[in-house]
Amino acid sequence: MPVSSEVLDGIVAALQVRIPHQPEAQRIQSIATFSELKDLIDQQVAFWQPHSAGLDKISTHFVQTQQFLRSAAAQGDASTARGQMQQAVSKATARAYENIYSDTALAKFLVKLQENDAEAARGAFAYFSGTLGETPFAHIAGRVRGVVAAVAFSSPDFLAGALDSRIAAFDEQRNELSALRGQIAENDRAVRKDTEEWKSASRASVQKMLEDSQGSLSAHEQEWTNTFSEAHAKRTQEFDALQKAFAEHLRITAPAEYWEVLAREYQAKGRWWMLCSTAAVVAFAISVSLVAYRPPEIFSDPKHVLGGIKGALLIAAGVSMIIYLINLLVKMCTSAYHLARDARERLQLTHVFLALIKESAIEPKDREIVLSALFSRADTGLLKGDSGPTVPTPMGTFFEALKGGR
Repeated sequence: MPVSSEVLDGIVAALQVRIPHQPEAQRIQSIATFSELKDLIDQQVAFWQPHSAGLDKISTHFVQTQQFLRSAAAQGDASTARGQMQQAVSKATARAYENIYSDTALAKFLVKLQENDAEAARGAFAYFSGTLGETPFAHIAGRVRGVVAAVAFSSPDFLAGALDSRIAAFDEQRNELSALRGQIAENDRAVRKDTEEWKSASRASVQKMLEDSQGSLSAHEQEWTNTFSEAHAKRTQEFDALQKAFAEHLRITAPAEYWEVLAREYQAKGRWWMLCSTAAVVAFAISVSLVAYRPPEIFSDPKHVLGGIKGALLIAAGVSMIIYLINLLVKMCTSAYHLARDARERLQLTHVFLALIKESAIEPKDREIVLSALFSRADTGLLKGDSGPTVPTPMGTFFEALKGGR
């Protein structure tokens, strides 16, 4: 069962509680009963708790005092209650800046500062309690504002004197700046005058230089124009010649490739016709040998007799056909090899012609001779008296197109 109020009042009376209202320690409040002490501490808790942001140490101090009082009232024996009461009285009467009562000017100053800037209130309390060294760097600006406000609150005369000295120093600096501004303005006028004189002299010098250089530049310009025109005309002529040679090179390249392919084809055909001719001659020789040395039974059969002129004519016709066939195969082989060689000669002549075109070492009349040789009709060798005649009229027109670049 908790102790009675009479016991608590007796403990408070025995402790002779006298509370100094910090920092105005001249006012000391005497407490006679437990309820009077409890009401006073409850008032402080209610006053400081809304301002715990920034002034948390003061609020915590009075909350702890309130807890000691409640603990003393809840004890079941007087001895324990007295111990808790002593703790509460010790905190309530402590001469420390956490023990600031709400009716003091400092409390009102801190509350007003906290309502505007919590960090500034924290800095002001740190200034009064001597804990500025514990200020984190991240909040240094707000703490500095609080310290300045605390100095102004605690030492208004010192701050006013410092402000007067700063105002005097400012006035002195303002006078010096005014004098400096006048000197700068005078120097500026002098510099402007010198600049105008220099501009006039430079303008006249540049104008004279331009007039002297204009004639020389005109002569050089004409010389450069003539040189450029001559070089341009020469390069244009060289480019036209190069373009014409390149176009002719393109026109001749395709026939050269055609003759190279044609030479390979005729070479292959020649080998094929040679193989056929050889096979025909061998077959004819074997047939004649068999007939001569091992005649078929039909020749000895008395029922089939090829006598007289009739038999001779039949044998002669068969032999003539075989000989003609062999002669035709030989001619085809010879013609293929002949045309292959002609194509190779035309190919080599084309390469020489292209090289001469590249070096610009052939005249127009020589080009006509070379083109006539390149595009003349080839001798097949199949017809007697077959030869490369003069280029016909359509081919002659083609040569004119090649020579003329059409």
